[in-house]
Amino acid sequence: MKQKRGSHVGVVLSFVVFVTFLIFIFTTLQPLTKTTQKREILLDYLKEKLTDEISSDLIKITISGAGTGEQILRVNAPQGECFNGYSIVGKTQNGKSLMGKIFECNAYVKAPLNPNLIYVFLSKENISIGEPASISDFEEVKISLYQKKKYIFKSKALEFIERYNKEYFILRDELEIPKGSEFGFAFEDSQGKVFKTNEQDVQTDVFVDQIPTEYVNKSGDIMGGFVSFKVW
Repeated sequence: MKQKRGSHVGVVLSFVVFVTFLIFIFTTLQPLTKTTQKREILLDYLKEKLTDEISSDLIKITISGAGTGEQILRVNAPQGECFNGYSIVGKTQNGKSLMGKIFECNAYVKAPLNPNLIYVFLSKENISIGEPASISDFEEVKISLYQKKKYIFKSKALEFIERYNKEYFILRDELEIPKGSEFGFAFEDSQGKVFKTNEQDVQTDVFVDQIPTEYVNKSGDIMGGFVSFKVW
């Protein structure tokens, strides 16, 4: 009978030790789990906020049957719209950039010989390669296709990085990053060149997400690259 009691005591003690161990594991891991969840939510918020910050609308107008001679083509703005305040660049089918100008709400592009298809790109960001010397002699053409889409602009990404490096704390407050949290950003262009915010001495886990993206360069070309977001 004494041995039986001893075995019962051993079972109880083992159970107590096991429960104590589970409580220890739970209390240790719970804060880590909550921190991970908060960082993941912040990372998703940052991706959306920064992508919007460095993006802008790009209008793409397709013109077909534009004639055969080298000439100025006028593209009238659609009803209810005005192109004043936009930067403009034209493109041939093979990607050659063409000079353009905005005048009295309409777009003018200097077309080459036998243009066949011409693309006109308009943006509030600077994508112009220059203006034609004169637009007085022009041919009015019709729009075959009108598209508007929001893209990341390399110029805006670099401006954001420059501002981050100069006034990080002001920018962090404007983005409403919670106190106790920090963030970083990087942009990689189609040539593999990486532009990034200043490195910080981080003593904790860093959550990073790199996303492939399309972006617009200074000549109005749509290129492929990457954007990276990180929080800690």
